[in-house]
Amino acid sequence: MDFAIILTDAQLCRYDWPDKMAAKISHGPSGTPLPDEEAEGLAEAMAAFSTPSRLKLLYALLGVERTVEDLAEATSLKTTVVSQQLRVLRLLRLAAGRRDGRHIRYRLYDDHVADLLVAIRRHGEHAAHLGPAVVPMQGDQSAV
Repeated sequence: MDFAIILTDAQLCRYDWPDKMAAKISHGPSGTPLPDEEAEGLAEAMAAFSTPSRLKLLYALLGVERTVEDLAEATSLKTTVVSQQLRVLRLLRLAAGRRDGRHIRYRLYDDHVADLLVAIRRHGEHAAHLGPAVVPMQGDQSAV
């Protein structure tokens, strides 16, 4: 990808994109409870991961830029579906696009999205091999 992430001790991220878009974002501590507004925003963004076509598109963008046609071919989705889902992914800042002649080349919005996709897949692989997550209560033998 054509951008760099620099983390400092103050949990400050800086993204330098080729199109000169730069943002400095200060991250709060991960272990604190979420305020209502932040929880609602995160739930909305996480809903993007509940649609198989969006997941296929996001994983197809890992580490590469692709046009709508490239994505349609890579995911076996119709170009109309790809365009429709990319619109949602762009609104949620999970994907971004840049004009390249008469095409738009899409990529993941930033490395946080890539890291999240890797974590989702790894968790799915682990969960599939471990079976149901049933933890018996103290003294309960029914779940053993």
